[in-house]
Amino acid sequence: MGKKHFLVLLLIICLGVILRLYQLGGRDFWYDEAWKLISSRDLYTSYLDHRPLFNFLLHFWQKISPQNEFSLRLLPALFSILTIPVFFLLSRELMPPAPSLWATFLLSVSPLQVWYAQELRAYSLIAFLVVLTVYLFLKAIKEGRKFWVAFTISSILTFYTSYITLFLLIPEAVYLYYYHPRESRKWLLATLISIFFFSLRYYSFLYQFVFFTQSFWTVPPTAKDFFISLENFNLGYNATPFAFHFSLLLSLPLIVFAFKYKPREKRDFALIFFLFPYSFAFLFSFLLPVFITRQLFAFSALYLLFLSLGLPLFLKKKLFFALYMIFWVSLASVSLFCHYSDIMPSPLPYHSGTYPKKPFKPLAEFLRRNFKKGDLIAHTNPGTVTPLLYYLGPGEYSQRYFIIPSYQDEYWRRNILEWKVPENLSIPVIPPVDLSRKENLPYKRVWLVSSDWARDWNIDLHSRRVREWLGNRYRLVEEKWLDGVSVSLFVKKRQ
Repeated sequence: MGKKHFLVLLLIICLGVILRLYQLGGRDFWYDEAWKLISSRDLYTSYLDHRPLFNFLLHFWQKISPQNEFSLRLLPALFSILTIPVFFLLSRELMPPAPSLWATFLLSVSPLQVWYAQELRAYSLIAFLVVLTVYLFLKAIKEGRKFWVAFTISSILTFYTSYITLFLLIPEAVYLYYYHPRESRKWLLATLISIFFFSLRYYSFLYQFVFFTQSFWTVPPTAKDFFISLENFNLGYNATPFAFHFSLLLSLPLIVFAFKYKPREKRDFALIFFLFPYSFAFLFSFLLPVFITRQLFAFSALYLLFLSLGLPLFLKKKLFFALYMIFWVSLASVSLFCHYSDIMPSPLPYHSGTYPKKPFKPLAEFLRRNFKKGDLIAHTNPGTVTPLLYYLGPGEYSQRYFIIPSYQDEYWRRNILEWKVPENLSIPVIPPVDLSRKENLPYKRVWLVSSDWARDWNIDLHSRRVREWLGNRYRLVEEKWLDGVSVSLFVKKRQ
């Protein structure tokens, strides 16, 4: 790579760094982030998690990092930043320098990559390890032994980060069968070693597989879902429906040109490594529904890699290419603006399982100021449980999760009633109180915290039923809305 290309790559990486660090600490931790912070404090719980590697890293990161949103979220941001140069190295194995730089640029400004760079969860680590593993796999085939060792280590780490990365075994086997059968024995040995280390977590894997098969909140996907996730790969979660559809239309010429890319082996490599895991995840989801964008994010960079194979033909028509990139960057820029502004203009199917990240600190501060000894803070929606446990701490503020199981959805009902807390668990939890089994409560004052997941100044059905139950036994004396969460003070009626 020449000096000019190297300088361009540095500029692209710097742009990616700016986009990932901008407002990194600007939002409070939401449910999943707070739970990761709490659960990773305990190494045993970290091991039981279905993403143990990230939990282990976060466990030690919390020990050395300042306890603020920016510093703690810097861990996933760093993995997202590291993905950029590794993605460039992978793309260079398939394309000349100029289209590789454009492909890396698209990854750098990708709204979905920025989203998960700024969320304190394992997804950016998963994406980084997938790109690294695919790159090392290709290098091992070309250059031999030392890269097979690196590929084996990377595969182990990848499997310890997310179960969905097991789908990578399919394109690896297919590619070797058609193009490099002589390397199959080396790959098989590396895979057996990786599977052996993965099998050490067999019991945890089996337990979670059975548990999530019966209770995970997602549903089997439809054909529409197949394309919505591709639209998310293009523009993240914060675009309008029109922009999503237009981005899919924009990607079609790249797909057509990608199929014309030569040499054929490189084209097939990029196609197989995106299409096979993505399609098998879709089919597998009729058994265990995992086909949601945040799970598929592991393969999002491979999607951009395949699209980028169409860039060399585009580059030959400079005016057309310039107009095309203006459209693409404009759509990405608007989506990024909405991301930083915490706006989600599309309906739920376009951001399934994700919501605008509204503040929790004002809510925690309000409760801290008004809480009195003997009071109870009671939650009616899971979305407020772990953030308030994190921001208030497990000590002086007594908290419970009030439930009426008949009004809970099946996923959360099973989570609450059937999940057994390990005896040696040392992390704090908010225990549930089944109101259907209670007639009276011992608390004189209850601060009822109610919302729905979207926190759009509504409360869900379960929360309304809990409020009715409490209203029959307590007197409502104060109610306040804070960032889409209702906080109500109930005082016990005199007998």
